[in-house]
Order: sequence, then structure tokens, then C-alpha cells
Amino acid sequence: MTPLYDIAVVGYGPTGLTAASLLGRLGHSVVVVERWPALYGLPRLTHIDDETARTIQAAGDADEALRDSSMCDYVWVNGKGETLVTIPAHPDGPMGYPSHISMYQPDVENAIDKRLRGYGTVDVRQGWAVTGLDQDDDGVTLSLGGWNADECRADGPHEQVRARYVIAADGSRSKVRELLGVQRQDFGFNELWMNVDTEWLRPQPPEFAHGTQYCDPARGHMTINIGTTRQRFEFALLPSETREEMTAPEAAWRLLGEHHGLGPDDLRITRQLVYGFEARIATRWRTGRVFLTGDAAHTMPPYLGQGACSGVRDATNLAWKLHLVLAGQAPDTLLDTYESERRPHVTALTHAAIGLGEVANTHDAEAAAARDAAFFAGEVPPPPPFPPLGEGVLRQGAGAPAGTLTPQGRIRLPDGRTGRFDDLTGYGFTLVAAEDPTAALGPGRLARLESLGCAVVALDRVDDLDGRHREYLQLLGAVAYLARPDFVLFGAATDSADLGRLVDDLDAALAGAGGAAGRVGAAKAAGAAGVAGAPGAAGAAGVAGGGRMTSAKPEVSPLVAAQHRAMPFTRLTDCGMDPADARRLLTDTATGTPWQEAAAALADEQLSRAGRARDEGHLVTARQAYRFASAALMFAQMACQSDTDEKRELYTRHTAVTAALAPDLERVEIPHRAGTLTGWLCLPASGAPRATVIVWGGLSGWGAAYLPVARAYTARGLACVLAEGPGQGESRLRHGLYVDEQVTEGFARFVDFAEADTRLRGPIGIQGISFGGLFAAHLAAADPRVAAVVVNGAPAVPAVPEFRTAREQMAAVVGTDDPDRVAEVMDALRFDPDKHRVTCPLLLLHGGLDPLARYADQEPFLRAADHPTSALRVWADGEHTLYNHAAERDALTGDWFTDRLARRHSTPKG
Repeated sequence: MTPLYDIAVVGYGPTGLTAASLLGRLGHSVVVVERWPALYGLPRLTHIDDETARTIQAAGDADEALRDSSMCDYVWVNGKGETLVTIPAHPDGPMGYPSHISMYQPDVENAIDKRLRGYGTVDVRQGWAVTGLDQDDDGVTLSLGGWNADECRADGPHEQVRARYVIAADGSRSKVRELLGVQRQDFGFNELWMNVDTEWLRPQPPEFAHGTQYCDPARGHMTINIGTTRQRFEFALLPSETREEMTAPEAAWRLLGEHHGLGPDDLRITRQLVYGFEARIATRWRTGRVFLTGDAAHTMPPYLGQGACSGVRDATNLAWKLHLVLAGQAPDTLLDTYESERRPHVTALTHAAIGLGEVANTHDAEAAAARDAAFFAGEVPPPPPFPPLGEGVLRQGAGAPAGTLTPQGRIRLPDGRTGRFDDLTGYGFTLVAAEDPTAALGPGRLARLESLGCAVVALDRVDDLDGRHREYLQLLGAVAYLARPDFVLFGAATDSADLGRLVDDLDAALAGAGGAAGRVGAAKAAGAAGVAGAPGAAGAAGVAGGGRMTSAKPEVSPLVAAQHRAMPFTRLTDCGMDPADARRLLTDTATGTPWQEAAAALADEQLSRAGRARDEGHLVTARQAYRFASAALMFAQMACQSDTDEKRELYTRHTAVTAALAPDLERVEIPHRAGTLTGWLCLPASGAPRATVIVWGGLSGWGAAYLPVARAYTARGLACVLAEGPGQGESRLRHGLYVDEQVTEGFARFVDFAEADTRLRGPIGIQGISFGGLFAAHLAAADPRVAAVVVNGAPAVPAVPEFRTAREQMAAVVGTDDPDRVAEVMDALRFDPDKHRVTCPLLLLHGGLDPLARYADQEPFLRAADHPTSALRVWADGEHTLYNHAAERDALTGDWFTDRLARRHSTPKG
């Protein structure tokens, strides 16, 4: 009978080693399956950060693992050796290690391997390859074949192992991923580089004691120290060079001599190969009981030094969740939070690495010179900070930055033992309190923490030797914080009463993980009825079991479900609806009221409110109500995909209500062909505008939907035209102007308008939102009058979608029911970066969770951008067009346009 393990780990690199060691430390039976008969013995990764070093401390002997490591700065220089930017390393990062570490991978792997073999629960099977996978409700059966290392195939003996769960850490060419049939999204970054690892035959020269990225258009290359006795060199392959010729030793010596003046008397080559740098992410990371981790789930270019670190984070995130599920302390749905927490984080780092890779791989000399000038002028923003976790097992709404990392300092226990915090408190959940929390928690909650293996540390009973933990509490404004086993902050308590609620929220989050309760808000347990063990906890307040809110969710029809997906709360409020109205609209439609009727009724209520306020002389209140009514009517007509009489009537009402907002805006009408283009002009209250931004939306492009954007721009002294181009808004519904192959001409008429109006001084920028971003990119490429362009959530290659409602909308926009004609127009609107070049500054906005525009769909716009200050901004958890980051998005684009338009304006139009 095949023995049943708790977990099978496939792959024995850094990710697999970490997962196996942490799970073995937690007492689980683990089987490791690895093709190669021994540890690799050579470095593939050379850099880790302090968070990864802290994980190595949990999985092995950190001092042994990092014995030949050193702190490592990272300097980026141009082809002339001039410094573009320096990424400094800090000697004492918040995790208790230097923030950037150059290390020798075999030391790390040996230290973890030694630790896990001592647990007695980890069975390491090296020399075996996975050849088959079969899973059922109780576990997974892996078929194995003996691995022939000489032939690189599994042609040896066969056997099977069985485990309750499987962690696939078998690299970018994952056999497990292949067996599961999981595809990968390719982000379009593919570069070939030659890797040369060496050992110094003499003392390491000081100029090699850090990392250097040479951004030379003739040939990009880099070097980084591996501790003090080894050095890595990498060289980009030129288009004329092949893998075969660049793996010959003479190629390495030639480039080492040309670029560094080094030869066989200085170095010994220990490893030479050609790597393909890529950026790909698996479309799903969980299939039943099997989880993809590390390079099996995601690969990224090496320029951020976060590929291996991300794999180690995967292992750390998944290990403690598997432990709780296997121990019966949490439901299986907890494991769904592995992907929901890790995917956005990895996606953001991947995009950042791609951005740095584009800097390093600028091959055109003129573009490189412009890039250098932008760096020297301080116009290139630094890489964005690492994002926190946004969803998952976190306490939200209590003021503390849940999802960020907690620190590690050195402490002294009452018995005199001194050391790193984790070494003395153990691996698992940790509650750190300024004072003894025993009385505040009570025996019930203390018992629950003990059952979770949570260490409770009172800083009034230990010496916080470097003050790091007390400083962190002061930073949080808290009396205690609760850290997860992966060092992530679950939440903090503001006072002793909140301390109990903090523990209750953790209990609720674990019990409800993977569903709506997985992200617990402090308010759910704020009242006495919501506290576990309080009298009446299951009473009329609707709170059951430890403060978890329970409510029945009404069943909705497929039509209503589609409307809720297309028009979620974040979109409704982003486009100007009163949040209370947005909630009512979603609630009323979920319980049977037709969308148009519910939204129109809300508009009528706001119009009544506006009339009363106007009659009483409260004009500010009246304008606010008109804005809310305008937004409600706009969303009312959106339920009609085709251009029906009902849709036209609702939009006519919307237009009339929007006009009532004068003098905050003016009506714009521009003759075009046989019809009229419409829109709205918003002027800054501060006086003459310094520049003008023309904004339009997606296929149907309802202009007044972007009044919140206009308010952000006019507050910065910019004029804003909210355009309804061909196929959009009233230009389509009333004047019969549709999208065709010359749609750009229609949008150019708004530039004509801005130039002709003598009040609109200064340069002109444009912004296209959703599908409208495609139109904006085309116009920016075709019209030299455009001085800056923002593209947000657009496809570079439009296609006719498969689902009916979207096809109906596209047909309405093109003005025909002929699907062949619609496809013909969409094909003509393809944006080709080889043909369409954008010479003005371009800002590309992307949401990592955008279901309509993937990064690969938008990336051609960035490739077409010639201006050195063009940039990409990614929100890892961003929805389509960043509905859920509206205020931050509009502030960013408003400041970006101000910097690129208003500050270059010097003389008014006469």
C-alpha cells in the first residue's frame, strides 16, 4: 500500500527546500521529489533581500547559510560609466539583515537541507522525476520514474507516492504544470544573456565589491559579487549571436577582456551558459490539491533581484496555511488565499522588473542618450515600493497597515538568552504587546492562541535590545500587534479592549478564509454582541460564532449578475454616484428591481433634493445633488446595450441634468461630417488655465462620467474637455456619428476646438480610458499637437468579444448589425508599435486584476513610446481602469499632466 504523506514537494531548489523545511519543522510528513541526484552545487541566484534572509533563518541555520555573503549596493551606469542611479543596501534592514545581500546559493541550500533532514519527518527522494499525476477528493498520487541525468529523461524504475497536498516547485519548465494543463500569460519580455560565474584567483578588486548594471546600447552587461571570492558576469546577446557560440569559453574570455580587462590570470570560470530572461505568470496557481510555486508559477527578469525571493515568499505563505488546514484549525478554503495574496504582489514586481529591464536593454544610441538625460535631470521616478498584501487573511479597517511586514530585532529573555527575535520566540504566529496581555485576553483567547502555536511576547518582560519592536508599536500607534508566520502584519490593537477583538478577528479570518469573511474588518467585532463569548453573541444583531457576520446572499439572474460585474460599486462611485445610491442600486437590482428603473428612481430622488436645496438658496448642495442625479441617469441607460428609444430618452435626461451644473461646466458642440460631436468644458476656478487635457472614455464613452477626473484637473489649474467622440455618448445617440477606420479624425476635432478657444492656453494633453485609450494612442501617434498622453486599460489589438452583451455594444458603436463590418473596423484599429510611434510623453496605467485589459494587451503602447520620460504605473490589485484607486489615480495623472504641460507653458495664445 502506498504510504500517505501530508505534503509532497516537487523540486528541491530554494522554493522547494524552504517549503519542505518549514512544513517539516511544523511536524508534517513530507516527501520531496527531485530529478537530480544531488544538490546543484553552483549558484543560480546571487541576491536576496532581508525578508528572504529572515525566511532562511526559519528554514535553516542563517549564519551557516550566509557565511560567505556580503551587503551589496546596486549601481546602474550608462555606456560611458556615468552613474544613472544607485540602489543602496542598508546594513541593518527591518528584518534584522542587510536590505540587499550577495550570497552563495550552495551555502544556503546546504544549510536548509541539513536542517530539514534532522526533523525525521522529511523523506528526500533525489534522482526521481514526476511522470504522472492523479488526484481525488482525499489526495494526490504522483507517478515517478528514475531520472537518467546523462540522457535527461525518466527511464529508470517506477513507483508512486501519495500525499494529501502537492507543492510544485519544479521550475519554469514545470512538469507538474504541464500535467495540470495550466497555461502561462506571457508579458512579452524575452532577452538572451550569457551568464559567466567565476572565482577570483587574486583578492577581489574593490570596484567589483558591489553589483553594477551597464546600460550600454552597444551591449548591456552586468556584474555582481558573490560574497568576496566569487563574481558573476552577464552579457546581453546581440541579434547576430547564437546560443551555441556564446557558450564557448573563448566568447566569455573575449567579453571579460573587452569590458573589464580580465583574463585567465585573474579568474577561473566555474559555469557558463545562456539564459533566456522572460516574464510569465501561470493563469492559475491552484488546481484542486496541487499548488504551483516559484518559477513554476511565475518568472520575471532578474533586474529587480526578486525572482528567487518571490518563490521563497510563495513557500512561506503556503506552508503555514497548509499546516492549519492539515491540523484541522482552518477550512480548505484558507488555501485559496495563497494565490489571491501572492499573485498581485508577484505581478507588481514583474512589471517593475520589466521596466528596469527596458532601461538595461535600450539598444538604440539616441534613445539611450535621451534616457541618460532624463536620469541626469531627475525626471525618472524611482521604482515603486514593494506593495503590501491587499486581500486575504488580514484585519482591515483598524488603522494599522495590515499586509505589510513586521520587523525583527534582537531581544534578551528573562533567563538571559540573547539573540534574534525569531530564534528565541519560535516559528509561527506572534503577538507582541507593550505590556503583559494576559488580563486583557483572558483564558479563552490565550488558549486559542496557544492552539495556533502563537508566541505571546510582552516587551515589559523582555529586553528589546535595539528598541525595534517598541519603535514599531509607536509607529503603529498600538499597544500590540499580531504577526503571521510569514512575518506579515495581520493587524494591531489600539488599546487593551481592542486586543481581544484583534484575536477574535484572526479567528474569524481563519474560519472564513477564501470567502467574504477572509478579509476581516475591525468593525465586525466592535460591539459587545460581536465579541466571542459575550452574552447574546448569536442574538438579533446577526453575529454568530466569534464575531463572524452571517447573512444570506440573494440569488440573482444571469442578467443582473452580468450588470453587477460590469458596474460594480467601485465603478459606480468612480463615475460620480453617491456611495449610498450605489449601494442601494446594487441591493435593489439584486432583489428584483430592473436596473434602469432602480437607477432612474435614485436620480429622481436626487433631483427632488436638488430642487429643494435650490429653492432654499443652498446652491452648493443643489449642484452636488445634480451631479449624483447625472451619474445615476448615466448608469440607468447603460443597462440598454442597443440604442433603443428608452436608452436615448434616459441619456437625454442625463445630458439635461448635467447641463444644470453650469457654471461649473459648459456645453461643447463641434461640427463633424454630417453631425455634431459633443462634450463638456470644465475651467479652473483659479483663473486662466495653464494647459488643457482632453479626456474620453471607452467604446460608448459617456463624457460626464469623468467629471471627477475633470475636478482633479481643474483643481491643478488645468482646463479639461470631456469629449464624446464618434461612437460615444450624444455624438452617437443623437447625431449618428459612429466608429470607423477614420475615428481618429473625430477626436482630433477636439484638439482643433482647444486650439481655437482663446481661453485655453498652453499645451494640449489627451487621456483615453478603457477602449478609448486605443483612440488616444492613435491620435498621439498621428497628431504632433498632442503634448502628452495617458492610456488607461486599453487593448492595443481590439477584437470582437465572444459574449453577447459586449458584441451588442460594439455593434452599436460601429452603427451596424453586420458582424463582418464590426470585425473589419476593429481590425483596422489595431495599434502596431512598429508603425505607430508616440513621440510625446506617454503614461500607461494598468490594474493587475483588470479582467478586460491584460498587461500584454497594453504593453504595445509602451513599446511605441519614444519619449524618455514615458512610464508605466501598475496597481497590483487594480480593477479595470483602476476604479478601486480612483482618487490616487486622478491625483497621479493630474500631477503628471501638470508637470509635462503646465510647467512648459510660457506664453498665452493671442
